[in-house]
Amino acid sequence: MPLIDFVKDKNKRHKTIVVIGTIYGYLWSLIKMIIGILTGAYFYLLSGLSTFFTGLNRHIYLRSTKKEKEKIGPLLMGIFFVLIGLFYLFYEMRLFFIEEEIKEYSVIVAIAIAAFSFL
Repeated sequence: MPLIDFVKDKNKRHKTIVVIGTIYGYLWSLIKMIIGILTGAYFYLLSGLSTFFTGLNRHIYLRSTKKEKEKIGPLLMGIFFVLIGLFYLFYEMRLFFIEEEIKEYSVIVAIAIAAFSFL
């Protein structure tokens, strides 16, 4: 069953916006993770994972029924938010305790990273 059928709002326009936003979030998280892996910018990878888990939370909320929302939905969503927080914590601890060489990017790669950061 398509995701749009699970959005409980009666307004067709609002349903469409929610579905497009969810799909956009998944695609954008995938792009961020690929850029993070290819450029070695681990913060991008982390940002992509957090965007993915946020989209997953939205998806769980939209697909769950009222009974499920009372039981498993909030638990899963909470677990994913804790995972996002732990990812950021480990990333920050790595920056604080592990010294690594400064990476230098070409102008084009640096501009691409900056552009994707602010989109």
